[in-house]
Amino acid sequence: EQREFLSQLQLLRTRVTRLVLEYGNTSAAQGSKTAYTTFVRAVLVEGSACDKSKAITKVEFNINPGYSKPTETAKEPKSKSLGFAFEYAMARPYPCFMTVHFVAALGLPKLQIEFEVQEEAKVARRIVLQTPSGDGAGGWRPSDSVTFDAVPPRSGWIRYSA
Repeated sequence: EQREFLSQLQLLRTRVTRLVLEYGNTSAAQGSKTAYTTFVRAVLVEGSACDKSKAITKVEFNINPGYSKPTETAKEPKSKSLGFAFEYAMARPYPCFMTVHFVAALGLPKLQIEFEVQEEAKVARRIVLQTPSGDGAGGWRPSDSVTFDAVPPRSGWIRYSA
């Protein structure tokens, strides 16, 4: 019975695409303020020919979530270790919403990570995005968006269905 269940799980794994993201922030004292660097990067892509370095096309960072225009848009990674990043110094923690745009080949909608920077030296969590492979994938319009609540920071798994 357990072997049959394992076989089913292994078969299921071949029928999906998974993208693992890491997000969070670093912080360092800078006089009377703290310099916060908020980041997001692709850690792993499974079940797709897409390379993890090409999975994200841009990230919009918004420290004023009440305004629709982002504070900064990163169209390429700024750091090898952190990926797409945005640095801002402030005397207190602040919200920093990240809207992640993916390469069209993955067939994923935009992901908005609603995050608030933390005062620890480094905070990092992971999000797994899973979507069906093949004909059932990619039914999303460019305007589609999914929100992930990251206050407090947490890891999560988002499963998209066809």
